[in-house]
Amino acid sequence: MLLNDPRVDPTAEDSIVLRNMVTANSAEAILVLLADGRADPAALDNWAIRQAAFLGLRNVVRALLTDSRVDPLVGGDSSALILAIRKDFTDSAKIILQSPSVLPRAKNYGLIVEAFAENRLYAAQLLLDQYNFEVVAELDPVTAIVKFEECRNNINIRTSLSQDVLAVVDKVAQMFISSGLNLDDRSASFQYLCCEWSEVVEELQS
Repeated sequence: MLLNDPRVDPTAEDSIVLRNMVTANSAEAILVLLADGRADPAALDNWAIRQAAFLGLRNVVRALLTDSRVDPLVGGDSSALILAIRKDFTDSAKIILQSPSVLPRAKNYGLIVEAFAENRLYAAQLLLDQYNFEVVAELDPVTAIVKFEECRNNINIRTSLSQDVLAVVDKVAQMFISSGLNLDDRSASFQYLCCEWSEVVEELQS
């Protein structure tokens, strides 16, 4: 076996051997390299899993996630998770979302809240789609809270909104007031809205 030869260095050129195996869609070879332990699957800002997610190579994604050095959330809007969702590779996205390193952060919409807190609204909306949030008055939790904040900061904006949108904004305001939330804590407010969104939809669609 080549890996037993002392002249072989799987770490060379930022673990290019492993990265080549990603491009070749060889999950088995990647598992062998990971078992050897020397090649770094997180080299170049987790290039390996980001590339696998971008190409929709679900078996490669699954193989890479067996190594604790791999972080599919590194890279913001260019992370493996967001790339998989953006390219509509739902299998790869689900594998990432259900991986042990991601699952705790995904609980209670944590990943969506993280993206929202960092003002990565596009990523937040992509993540919303993975949870099948319903839309009401063409609004989802991201766009609804943005409208709510706009109205809160400038009441005159209300005159430019449709009655349907205003109904959502007012419902959101009512929920926030009833909850006693600190509205300056955008992350907590948004997380609360995500958790209670079904109530907004149910009331406004009835």
